[in-house]
Amino acid sequence: MAITTDKMEGTVKKELHVFYVLDTSGSMSGAPIGALNDAMRSTVEELRKKDGEKADLRIAVLEYNSANRWVTQGNNGVENLQDFFWTDLQATGLTYLGGALKELNTSLSRNEKMKAETGNKVPVVIFMSDGYPNDDWQEGLQVLAENKWYRAAIKIAFALGDQADTEVLAKVVGVTKQGQIVPNYEAVIKTNDLQAFSNMIQVVSVSASLAASSSQMLGTEVGAETIVREAAGEGANTDENGVVIVDATSAGGDIYASDATADDLDGFDVI
Repeated sequence: MAITTDKMEGTVKKELHVFYVLDTSGSMSGAPIGALNDAMRSTVEELRKKDGEKADLRIAVLEYNSANRWVTQGNNGVENLQDFFWTDLQATGLTYLGGALKELNTSLSRNEKMKAETGNKVPVVIFMSDGYPNDDWQEGLQVLAENKWYRAAIKIAFALGDQADTEVLAKVVGVTKQGQIVPNYEAVIKTNDLQAFSNMIQVVSVSASLAASSSQMLGTEVGAETIVREAAGEGANTDENGVVIVDATSAGGDIYASDATADDLDGFDVI
């Protein structure tokens, strides 16, 4: 079943919130944090090109290390995309993922604009980590799994480098609409190549935001697995669990490139 947007013509645009939960622990020092900063700067610019086409985009960036901090300055971390400009992050501390998951739940729960399902598209949530958690991430995930917005969100994770824990990330993005935690390895992208990571986070961000903004109603979103598969391209490999492995030669499908239109959604299955 293809997604169409004909019925949306002439309607008031709803808000779409794109969340980033980014690991800035000490292991990200050097080239990785530099790549993350460059990638996010470019990603924000790409998203700006799509702002207002089918939805009014809002951005929320949460960094986590030994603490967690909203990089964006709006209500509960959510900022108007046009008002946000990337400021480079620094790598330091440990990897307290559980605290970040609880903070994400707080933002999704308290943000007044997220309370009415008729007024918003389901959010997009993108995670990135290069290691494994140093705190009780399971408790944080159990809390987040009760959040209706997170359960409905399009959720994708990036595992950067060989030390990234894909098992944990698969569970984080594997929360179902019923609140169950079912590891979703196909929504995890793993790479050791920093340029591939930069390319992929841009493509996936635009892909997911277009898919979410073009959906008619709750439950008609393109699945994260489809977005990952199309973004990675036919040359991408998978590991034994289905985690998508990309490198400089396979990353960066262009189905949702910056000049993509709603017609590019034809042929995608809805969930």
